[in-house]
Amino acid sequence: MLVLILVIATFVLPVSWALADLWRRPKSAFAESGRNRNVWIGLLVVGLVGPFVIGTPPLISSGIGMWYLIAVRPKVAAAAAATAPPADER
Repeated sequence: MLVLILVIATFVLPVSWALADLWRRPKSAFAESGRNRNVWIGLLVVGLVGPFVIGTPPLISSGIGMWYLIAVRPKVAAAAAATAPPADER
């Protein structure tokens, strides 16, 4: 049972976290950062279901999720912050 929990935490968590982050970012932030949102949706969905459906090695799936979180997410977040309207100060 512990092994199953570790496998899920190691391989599924990064991909699902990346997908959740991707869905909450605006499309304009991806365009502003020069990234294609639809490509990342496809990569992360394949990364999430690939090991179970087509037999993709779980390490590749985890790598896709980690790549998004480490390399792409900061750039998209910076673009989202740059294009966001300023907050009201009350």
